[in-house]
Amino acid sequence: MYAEDKNRYRNCLKRGLDLWAALVLMVGILPFFAVITSIGCFVYRGRVFFLQERIGHRGKIFRIVKFRTMNEQTDHSSVKLPDAERITRWGAFLRRYSLDEIPQMVHVLTGQMSFIGPRPLIPEHVAGCTAEEFRRHEIRPGITGLAQVRGRRNIPFSKRFRYDVWYIEHLGWRLDAFVLRKTFQTILRTES
Repeated sequence: MYAEDKNRYRNCLKRGLDLWAALVLMVGILPFFAVITSIGCFVYRGRVFFLQERIGHRGKIFRIVKFRTMNEQTDHSSVKLPDAERITRWGAFLRRYSLDEIPQMVHVLTGQMSFIGPRPLIPEHVAGCTAEEFRRHEIRPGITGLAQVRGRRNIPFSKRFRYDVWYIEHLGWRLDAFVLRKTFQTILRTES
């Protein structure tokens, strides 16, 4: 019970810090948001945002919002082309610098997400996970997280789940500071 109370306190403290940081950052990024939205309107013919169902805190489903990075091109059978063929140069730029994640600040403000935590997954990726792996939903999902800075999409889901559970078991400001620092290092790295 002590561990549960400790996690509840940490979650509450983390929520307060997230809220204040999101409010301050929203003011600072408004010009970037306006520019990205304007360019996205031109590139994607007005369809700037991408919405998708994800699994959030305590397993609740919510609709995540991101800047769109792919077009809707289909083959002759009206089947969408593979992701690699649909990503635009603008979309690749947004993904490279994680700018497509900016709209998720709205989720931080509403309490659906945190700045740092396990990335919210689509329901299909969670369907076969074990009870231990499902622990990743004990806290709010994050815009960035430990699994993100340890390999992002280059590591298998089983390893991502292990990182997520480890993060929950070691939750604290030092770990969050480490993840934040590594996130900025990853974004600013010069190689593509």
